[in-house]
Amino acid sequence: MKLMTKELAKTIPAIGDQREVEDPIAYAKIFNPYGAGTWFITEFNPETKECYGYVELLDSESGFFDFTELESLRVPYIRGQRPVAKLERDLYFSPTPLSQIRNR
Repeated sequence: MKLMTKELAKTIPAIGDQREVEDPIAYAKIFNPYGAGTWFITEFNPETKECYGYVELLDSESGFFDFTELESLRVPYIRGQRPVAKLERDLYFSPTPLSQIRNR
């Protein structure tokens, strides 16, 4: 599965485009299917693969992250085994205001 398609990349606003938006929209959800870690992308630069969004990991916060790192990340799918699974994109995720994501 591709974490980012060309079509999806075209729909996500550029870095800084939602800076003044009171309740930014998340356009993609990337997650660890076997444990903690969810990344909601609100802005994206397809040239540098830099993202801005909301991350739920050990703590939850908004900030920048590198999409290339998400693509290369491998996680163990069975505790104690070597990391072989990849992150996945939620294919059923619809653009959602961050306020709804934070308050679920």
